[in-house]
Amino acid sequence: MYSTVVRRERVLGTSGSYHYNYHYDNKQSGGAVLSRSISVTPVTYQRYTSLTPQRTLAYTDFGKVANVLMMGPESTYDDIREAFMIIDSDHSGQIDFQELARVIPAIIPDANLSTLRAAVRRFDKNFDDKLNLTEFVTLITSGVARNVFEGALFV
Repeated sequence: MYSTVVRRERVLGTSGSYHYNYHYDNKQSGGAVLSRSISVTPVTYQRYTSLTPQRTLAYTDFGKVANVLMMGPESTYDDIREAFMIIDSDHSGQIDFQELARVIPAIIPDANLSTLRAAVRRFDKNFDDKLNLTEFVTLITSGVARNVFEGALFV
């Protein structure tokens, strides 16, 4: 059993735009603390979008979604709902694998559809291979999305 402390730091980049750094301290049961930091700058995001422009979000929308995913249980319901609406690009009221694939690879470049399917299936209570808002809220507040971003991929 371990506990996680997350800190968010707003940073002004050299190009004059802001980005956020997320710092995690995971306290293990033996008392050791494992630290990890994640940052996606506009330059990194632009490099990603140049490779896959048809699947990506605007950087500001991506930032809102990434913030909810990174903050996990510390996110507000309103922020989670806004992130859900951004990801749900076809406005169906559900998020599918392809919609998640527009966000996740910008932070985890080697994330694949099987990883995303595992994330969805773990919280998909009606077994339709999609997440509705309630299921998405559960995914976020459980911290699992943050674990995916930290690289703790699960199956």
